[in-house]
Amino acid sequence: MTLQSNQILEQADRRAAGTDEKAQQAQAVAAVRQEIGRATYDTAKRVLPIIERAINEDYRPFVARVVAIAQKANKPVPNQLTHWLNAIGRSCDSCPQTLREGMAAYDRLSFASIAWTDGRTIDVNNRASAVAEIRAMLRNHDGMLSFLKSQKGQAESFIQQNDWPR
Repeated sequence: MTLQSNQILEQADRRAAGTDEKAQQAQAVAAVRQEIGRATYDTAKRVLPIIERAINEDYRPFVARVVAIAQKANKPVPNQLTHWLNAIGRSCDSCPQTLREGMAAYDRLSFASIAWTDGRTIDVNNRASAVAEIRAMLRNHDGMLSFLKSQKGQAESFIQQNDWPR
């Protein structure tokens, strides 16, 4: 057999085994992960415990204490204060959850999630959507601690300025 004939048959053999296709699919997934950014993933993984610690040590206890004061005083929490407390509560719930979902999506990213319905070619819309969604979930922490600090500060200012509860 000639060298060219041997190469042709080797390529045919790889296609029959599906190894070329699997390698290309793995490369496509690796390219998506690279576009999302390993540093973005690592940063999310690093800041998640920091955010959770701040939430559990500072922001959830603050909200619980304000609610306890309202119950003790037998007065409802004013609407404006409720707004800030709800924003803190929603953020305390959603931020860690979104970071975890982003890390899980990054870890389980597969060719099927970026493939066209035929399962063999890349759907550029699915690919772009996967990159944008996963990156956004992983960057959800940006500014979160500043936001929580701001909301808590506004709530504390309201309590102090309005001499609540009275």
